[in-house]
Amino acid sequence: MEGAEPYAAIAKRNFEQLDLQVSVVIGLFQDTLQQVLQQQSKIDFAFIDGHHDERATISYYKQLLPFLSNNAVIVFDDIAWSEGMKRAWHYLCNDKCIKTAVSLFNVGICVVF
Repeated sequence: MEGAEPYAAIAKRNFEQLDLQVSVVIGLFQDTLQQVLQQQSKIDFAFIDGHHDERATISYYKQLLPFLSNNAVIVFDDIAWSEGMKRAWHYLCNDKCIKTAVSLFNVGICVVF
């Protein structure tokens, strides 16, 4: 999912050149995430680099949870970008569904039960 059409076009060309079967959805996370999730089987990996906001990040995580496979990995970008993102990361690290959380300063990696 990509909110900016020019970036989505670049991503699509890159995926095609790599011969990867990836669907590119143009739109903001808050407008497209739920619909995309409902079209998926269990998700093993998710990379969240969207709206860098505390509430939005936690909301995306909560929306993803029912669709994740056991031991799924979620990568959150820009976890130290603002005080709100730091609070979101703290929330994620303490959530009962997170088995392991590792901070790489700007990026956080979570393994979900």
